[in-house]
Amino acid sequence: MADPITMMALVSAGTALAAGGIGAAGTIAQGNAQYSAARAEQKQLSRLATEELAVSTRSAAEKSKESKLLQSRGQTVAASSGGMATDNTVLEIMGGIARDSNVQVRDVLRTGQVKADDLLYRGKVGVKNAETQRGLSRLAAGGQMVSAMSDAFSKYGQGMPSSPPTSSGAPWYQ
Repeated sequence: MADPITMMALVSAGTALAAGGIGAAGTIAQGNAQYSAARAEQKQLSRLATEELAVSTRSAAEKSKESKLLQSRGQTVAASSGGMATDNTVLEIMGGIARDSNVQVRDVLRTGQVKADDLLYRGKVGVKNAETQRGLSRLAAGGQMVSAMSDAFSKYGQGMPSSPPTSSGAPWYQ
């Protein structure tokens, strides 16, 4: 059986290695958890982007429908007032309504696309950042293990003489 000092040094070194391993595993798990959370957020942002596009498409369709109703009403009013629905003034007014509606429809669609693109971009950036953090957590875990090994070796060496064995053959640990 080894002497008590050697046993304590071995136990202390083993404990240092175990603690380093647990810390490294925790660091890696944290990086993986951040990555998983970023992926989940990216999926949610993708769903929101799809919803944003759907809302803008519906809004654009409503704007287009309103424009057609306005044009129809304008032609009806012009015809009921005794004028012709094809008079130049009536046609200019109807053309202005159509142009304004077209601009509004494109603006609504463009706004929806910009919002959707922003949401998708935020999701991609979040995942890339999490990938970077996951890689850094692995490096940090490696550093924790090296530190734990260094700590274990220094603890194992405590209480031992620092001189090597003598040429006389006497044990150096006495």
